[in-house]
Amino acid sequence: MLALDEARLRAAGLTRQRARYTRAVAAAVIDGSLDLDGPARLDDDAALLLPG
Repeated sequence: MLALDEARLRAAGLTRQRARYTRAVAAAVIDGSLDLDGPARLDDDAALLLPG
């Protein structure tokens, strides 16, 4: 997703804000600040305490 600029994401149908969010999430995964596997390692009670 980071290889695509905002204009290409918009051409694919994303709104300007969604394009920005998409790129921000991709950057966070790459730099390690967003661990997508983390919640899968939690037990049910701990997972229920996650925000969102």
